[in-house]
Amino acid sequence: MSHDNLANLLDSLTGVSVFVIEDKTQRLLYYNQRCKDAGCGRIELGMRCQEIWPAGFVSSLLKCAEEGSSNHMVRYAPWLKCSLNITADRILWDGRIPAVAVTVSLREPNRRSPRRIVILDECMPRAL
Repeated sequence: MSHDNLANLLDSLTGVSVFVIEDKTQRLLYYNQRCKDAGCGRIELGMRCQEIWPAGFVSSLLKCAEEGSSNHMVRYAPWLKCSLNITADRILWDGRIPAVAVTVSLREPNRRSPRRIVILDECMPRAL
């Protein structure tokens, strides 16, 4: 699959924000269109995640990714009055850069709960 096809595929996921952050610097290496739309245009490659999202959100992503190869958690977003499904997976970006691949979507009611729920007590700009 070509790079353009893969980018188009990830941008077509309108219900899921997808982004990749460098593990060491927490800089943004990739994001899809949904993630950009949710960031109110404040998102650019190379930005530190704390410039986009609250530090507590980013640290919980990294903690989630540390607990295994693929992890799922739910965070309650009080400004949306709903929960977010979040997955965080450790990957090698470009085959050499330790990174964390993240997906975020609104949690559908009545779905089976993951292993844990984390309460988000910070305000983020908009829904991821």
